[in-house]
Order: sequence, then structure tokens, then C-alpha cells
Amino acid sequence: MRAAIVESPGKLALRDIACPRPGPYEALVRMEIAAICNSTDIKILEGHLPFVQQYPTTLGHEGLGTVVEVGEKVISYRVGERVINPCTLRTGVPGLGSGWGTLAEYALAGDFAAMTGDGVCDEEHGFDGVFETQKVLPPDLAPRQAILLSTWREVWSSFYDFGFVPGASLLVIGGGPVGLSFVMLARQWGMQPVALATRSQWKLEKARRLGAQAVFPAEAGWTAEAKEEFPEGFDYVVDAVGSCAVINEALRLVKPNGTVGVYGTLTERCLPLSLEGAPANWRMIVHQWPDYTREAAAQEPLCEMIRAGRLLSEEFITHELPFEQVADGFALIKQNRALKVLLRFRQE
Repeated sequence: MRAAIVESPGKLALRDIACPRPGPYEALVRMEIAAICNSTDIKILEGHLPFVQQYPTTLGHEGLGTVVEVGEKVISYRVGERVINPCTLRTGVPGLGSGWGTLAEYALAGDFAAMTGDGVCDEEHGFDGVFETQKVLPPDLAPRQAILLSTWREVWSSFYDFGFVPGASLLVIGGGPVGLSFVMLARQWGMQPVALATRSQWKLEKARRLGAQAVFPAEAGWTAEAKEEFPEGFDYVVDAVGSCAVINEALRLVKPNGTVGVYGTLTERCLPLSLEGAPANWRMIVHQWPDYTREAAAQEPLCEMIRAGRLLSEEFITHELPFEQVADGFALIKQNRALKVLLRFRQE
């Protein structure tokens, strides 16, 4: 099968590798569509993601496909069903690491329920907590409608870590798919006002369409403008980028006893904080890894929002390319020309 491989930092290639074989508790999934993650995938490609150190490595963690084969102990998947977030954690190819491996023609889905029920949630049996998030897609939802569920479930699950409450004010710094998802989902959560800051004008306009009640071009001096409009600050300020500079901007805009939430993946191993302009009391919560149980639980309410027309993937998908043009997709994102790039696989 063909798979997107980061041969070394900065070097992306399509390579033919062996198709993964499902174990007793796994299903083989033929991928239909996948999306490039503007944060994690880019950082793996550039060699900056702390959680992925082995190169060459596979790539991708957002996508869905159809089950074509199941292991003998699988109870949660049937051939023909669609599964969200399949991945291949052990490539079986000597020297080839896994950056989750969804950007490939085939991937695997582990059966969390079966493994839990049989008491085999251990390394010997190939268990991984991510299996809990590999859920069957309801048949009434089309793949294109659901492709953002990978992002939306992770963002929604972080609301519990950050302690979001309805009626509280929120500022999101960063206008990528994650930052915009925070805006859209926070409004569904009942938070207000919700504001967003980003450098891109077209993303500011997108934020307004998704429910932002205030937007700020993140140019020099923008925090003073935000402080003038919201002199008391915000109950919550979320770093959706993963940057010490952004965290320090957040400290100037959070209310006393408010919360700075760090969601964007940090590549810096040391965080020098500037307390100039910060309140005397504040808290910072760093959320760098999804809570799989909460992420899995988020699927049902999010699917209901999709059915009701309250969550629209079309607001995020700006480009659709054949899988063979995956390198072009990465280029579009790095040039700030794309929000979400969808990759479509040829079906046999």
C-alpha cells in the first residue's frame, strides 16, 4: 500500500510499504478520506513534535474508512462499517516509526470494548488507549460531514480540563482549525463573549461566521486593543498555537483568578513567563494530550450537532486533493492558503 512517510525532518515522500495485518482484536480499514492536521502533522514533518522522535515515520491521525476485514475476537466492528480515526501504531516495517499512520491507504482499528472485556489491555496484546476513540461512524452521516470529528472531539474533551462554564468569557489566540473549533464549540457550550485573535484577515472573517463576537488582528500592540475593548479581561484565554510568546500575551488578558489554557502543542522545553501586566492570581492548565474517554464520549453529542446543522465541516474544508498530492496539501497549509485540506483515496 502507499503511505505518506516523513523520511527525515523536512522530507516527505509517498512510499510503498506492507499493508498492516489485523490481529485478533483489530479491524483492517481501507481509508476513504483523511485530513492533514495543521499542527501535529506539520510539526512531525518539521521534526518538532516531542512525542514523535523516530524517523522515518508514518504520518496522520485524522481520517475515516471502511472495515474490510476483522480479527477473530472483534465485537465492535463489522465489514462494511465506517470507522473514525483508524491508525497503525506498529508498522511492522523494520526501522519505520509511527506518527499514527492514518495518511495511508489502509490502517487498523483496535477493539477497545473487546480487549477491555477480555482483560487484555496490555502491551503484550498490542493495546493502546487511542482504541477508545476509534468509533463507528453513524450510517446517516456522510464521511465529508464527519471528517472534522477528530478535531472537534479533542477540542470538546479539553473543555473539561480547562473547566469551561456556560456564560464565561473566552479569548482564543490562534486561527487555525483548532482555534476556530474552539470558537464554534464554545458558543455551543454557552460561553460568551467569545473572541479570537489571529494574524490572518481571512481567518478573522471566518471566526465571525463561526460565532466569534469580537476579533483582533494579532499584530504589534494588539493586546492593548483587546484590553481596551475588554478592560476586565477574559475568564479563559486559550493558546491554540503552542507558543511561549502566545502564553505571555494570554497573561496580559486573563482576568484575576482566571485560567490560561495551553492547548497548542508546545515545542519549547522551557517556558520563560513574563508577569508584566499579568494579574496577581491566575492559573495555567496545560492540555497536551487528549483524554481518550472524554473524547470518545464527545462523539454522540457532536454527531447530534452535525445532524442539526450546528457544526459544518464545509466551513473548514478549503481544499480537496487526491491522496497522491499530499505534498501539495502540506504546501498549501504552510503558505497559509488553506484551512483544512481533505485527501481522498482511490477506491478499488
